[in-house]
Amino acid sequence: MQVNQPEYSMRFSNAFIPIMHFFHSVALEASKEAEFSLPQYRMLMLLLHKGAMGVPELQQELGNAQSSVSEMAEKLIQQNLLLRVKDEKDRRRTIFHLTARAIKLLEERKNAIQHCCDSILSPLQPDEQRQFVEAFELILGFIQKIKNQSPKP
Repeated sequence: MQVNQPEYSMRFSNAFIPIMHFFHSVALEASKEAEFSLPQYRMLMLLLHKGAMGVPELQQELGNAQSSVSEMAEKLIQQNLLLRVKDEKDRRRTIFHLTARAIKLLEERKNAIQHCCDSILSPLQPDEQRQFVEAFELILGFIQKIKNQSPKP
């Protein structure tokens, strides 16, 4: 069976843009009272999920310039959200760790995001909620497949 790639690409684009705008506004709402920006939040969440990292690993994972990563890290250190530690194996290398304060704030953000998700789902009927969540789980599976098949930089 022949797949009409241009049609699917156009339909995907038409759906993607408003969905991204919607979830960007949700992310902004969830981060309103946070002490950090969305890019800083991404860095903190990366460290929470993957553990301590140096600038090169953060740069690769975040897709930012080294100077941007270093600047973000410095601001987070000043806010007592990151610790800068010399690598015991290579003293020339610096590793960043989350502080207890950062972990507490990330837990608060997780609760704020949960509240936003509740408000998104609440207008829907139970069957619609199930479909909505299952659609997101399906999309997540596709994203993971795409990421696993993409060439590593």
